[in-house]
Amino acid sequence: MIYPKGRIETELLSNENGTCVFKATVKDEEGNILGTGTAYEKENSSFINKTSYIENRRNKLSAEGH
Repeated sequence: MIYPKGRIETELLSNENGTCVFKATVKDEEGNILGTGTAYEKENSSFINKTSYIENRRNKLSAEGH
């Protein structure tokens, strides 16, 4: 691992009309920002998203490292 003590912070930017938008910020162990990214998820885009679209997007964004 390049940054074993680094972290990914996620922030819900909006949740309107069944669409949530998250921002992810990747930081190293000293808190320096290495990158940022945004992604969205629609509430009814799949069976699981009918109940868990916010959780799904946050978890996917963190795992993808955007």
